[in-house]
Amino acid sequence: MIQLVFLGTSTHGTDFKKVAPGIAKALSANSRLHLTTLLGKRGDELIPSGPQVTHKRDMFFPRFQSWLSAQRFHIGLAPYEPNPVNDARSNLKFHQHALIGAAGLYSKTKPFLECLRKLIVDKHVIKSPPVN
Repeated sequence: MIQLVFLGTSTHGTDFKKVAPGIAKALSANSRLHLTTLLGKRGDELIPSGPQVTHKRDMFFPRFQSWLSAQRFHIGLAPYEPNPVNDARSNLKFHQHALIGAAGLYSKTKPFLECLRKLIVDKHVIKSPPVN
């Protein structure tokens, strides 16, 4: 089984809604895929729960930390819409995805772009300064 996860809570339903049709299509094309979200009831509005989809309820942070540290996933989804709120977030999803062993798929929001830009420049993958 290939485990996908979206760690955004129900407040990120709008962000997830943009990728939900593509994920639903992938799930229907490959029965080995399984999606877990923290969207709760909101998740069922976007992709119905079933054998390939689990929507966990929002968790308070201490419970979330305990749950997360016991999880393993293959792919972490972070499709956050570029907007002032999401652009002001930290790059915590990189750390969360690393903790659960997941390769991340990230949107072009400021925290993700800045982290990748720093990684590329620090590792000398590119020699010229990044384009703004």
